[in-house]
Amino acid sequence: MLWIISGPSSIGKSTFIRSGKCSDLTGLPLEAPVLKPKNKPGLDPRLLGGADCFVHYNILRPVSLFAKREATDATPLEQFRSRSTQFSADPWWVEFSQRAGSKRAVVLIANLVSILKRAGARADYKIEYWQHLYAKLQLPQIYRAWFSELDRHQIPVLLVDATDTNYPKLEVDAALGIIDRAS
Repeated sequence: MLWIISGPSSIGKSTFIRSGKCSDLTGLPLEAPVLKPKNKPGLDPRLLGGADCFVHYNILRPVSLFAKREATDATPLEQFRSRSTQFSADPWWVEFSQRAGSKRAVVLIANLVSILKRAGARADYKIEYWQHLYAKLQLPQIYRAWFSELDRHQIPVLLVDATDTNYPKLEVDAALGIIDRAS
């Protein structure tokens, strides 16, 4: 089983993966491999076979790739917002999502204030880059687009409150309430 542990940058995907709650929810051991989308999935044999592993996916990846490869200082804000919800613009995701095999997803939930606070506490992190990018985006719309993307690929989803170290499961309405909260 491939478990996609997803959420925006600095939400705590790595911390969650190392937690006992992750193991409890997914059934995978803490020592299961963790794969990050640095290259196409086909280059990693663990994604081709039936291996059980975690896939560490930043849902800001499509817009981050756009910001790094295509955008300029003159790029309109609306282009950033549009690209932030276009998961088909991430070649890694396209190839991965089309592969056969059992996939499930955990979406870590938090609002922008909580995420930026966590990002600011991280050592050796490109905080200025992410603050600048987050300022151009509408996080609630990105989450909603991610939910739709997972649904489109028929990937079952667990929503988890990343603001609580006990990582309680959430229903959609409660998750959206957290995401939409300004502070």
